[in-house]
Amino acid sequence: EFYLEFENVSGAFGGPDRLLNVRLGRVDIPFGEEYQSRDPLTNPLITHSLSDVWGTDEGVEVYGEFGRASYAFAVQNGSSKTTRDYNADKALTLRIGYEVTSQLHVSASAMRTGELATAREPLSEVWIGNNVFRNIGSSSSTTHEADLAEVDASYHWRTGRVAAAAGLARYRDNDTLADNSRRFTYYQIETVQDLSRQIYGAVRFSTLEVENGYPLAGIGNFSKYFLTALKTKELQRWSLGGGFRFTPSLILKFDYTLENGKLTTGAARDHRLFSVESVLGF
Repeated sequence: EFYLEFENVSGAFGGPDRLLNVRLGRVDIPFGEEYQSRDPLTNPLITHSLSDVWGTDEGVEVYGEFGRASYAFAVQNGSSKTTRDYNADKALTLRIGYEVTSQLHVSASAMRTGELATAREPLSEVWIGNNVFRNIGSSSSTTHEADLAEVDASYHWRTGRVAAAAGLARYRDNDTLADNSRRFTYYQIETVQDLSRQIYGAVRFSTLEVENGYPLAGIGNFSKYFLTALKTKELQRWSLGGGFRFTPSLILKFDYTLENGKLTTGAARDHRLFSVESVLGF
């Protein structure tokens, strides 16, 4: 991220405090809740969910809170090009949250990438399944886009929390030779529990399914599963791990992840990943 921020604009002009704040520049796409805990210090595991919807894009974001409610709305370029936008159609993202109680938080998010010019903007800025949305049409396809919607909920207690999310996504392009539209469904659940003041454990289960298949890397070989014609129609991922907090800004973590799925050909794809990470924040 790299942006200029104007905090409490509403309060500065005599309105409610924190109702309106503005960011200008390259900012996180405010979709869902998981992107807010992707950093190593805030992510209890090393891997992420299968959907793991996130991205950073150029544009304007306004956000704020009023009572128990909060919101974030962004207008951004949509593609991975950082110095030009080859299609005037912009990406739009909205998230609305509500603190039901001091322990229970819920939110709903919606997003459209806007139309992207395939020849010069083959990749969007939105990541899903460990890769971004990309055009899968023939040479006659000149634009492509994606739409997403998600609901999130989390419950916290003194020594832990549980969080869950479910979402839908749709890919489409203007290919005149075939219907390449795809529908994605995904959900995830994660729980974290402190075992002592310094030791914690975490487990996460997530799934991602795509009608008629889509290039999805997962934790497999990126070149094989995203950059080729292979298409994945379903993936499931279990992640188990934990960490030791030497201090709040120094953590040693481990993560064992199992991922299973199927290609549209019927072939299975299975992956295992064991990782260790040391995190120092400053």
